[in-house]
Amino acid sequence: MHNSFMKYPLVENKKISVIIGSILVLFFSILYSGYLKNDSILSRDDKELVVPMKDIKSIGDYIEKVSSNKILDVQPVRDFSYWINAKLYDLVGYPGFHLINLILFFLCIYLVYRILTLLNFNPTIIIMGSLIFALHPIMVSSVGWISARKHSLALVFILCAIIDLLKKEKLTWKLLLFYLLSVFSHQIVVLFPIWVIYYTKLKKITLNKKILVALLLVGSSSLFIRTSHSLIISLATYFL
Repeated sequence: MHNSFMKYPLVENKKISVIIGSILVLFFSILYSGYLKNDSILSRDDKELVVPMKDIKSIGDYIEKVSSNKILDVQPVRDFSYWINAKLYDLVGYPGFHLINLILFFLCIYLVYRILTLLNFNPTIIIMGSLIFALHPIMVSSVGWISARKHSLALVFILCAIIDLLKKEKLTWKLLLFYLLSVFSHQIVVLFPIWVIYYTKLKKITLNKKILVALLLVGSSSLFIRTSHSLIISLATYFL
């Protein structure tokens, strides 16, 4: 069946996308206005992750806090974003934890839209797919729960990596950088190189072996750092 939305010229489709995007930004800004105003930190886990970042002045300070188990959940990229929030509070008296979470959420919606566009879906599917992603109830925690920022950061960077692969049809060092930033936000994306191998074989894309090996090394190192730190904490909790 011919899609009625397709009768609009491309310029009109972009205009509709911009209008819907603007409505979403306004809607979610109002919806999360309470979070943005109060910027409250949950005592159950947010404080344990955020508070240690306040006193960090160098990479050495960060490593010291990690080695002394003052940072319980090591995710360097996410932790750096918390450090930025701490510096914002020092500068303007407003940390903006939920503001940054909201910006990341908006970025995720836009990147999903870009991927659907690059995959050449028709405009209706692109708009509906983006709306389903944006309005899904599970996305609430990505803004309201400060500790969930690791998921949003990981998603933003892995979506950027996917876009880079879809646009250039080859492995690039930029893709590797996006993967590194993503996996060191949260190891949930560690299997991305497996998908890359599958996609390149499916599309008959020549693999850059150096970049592929680098992807595998980055993923493995992130897992090693994560598991070794968790093991140290578990042993310290058991024996001390």
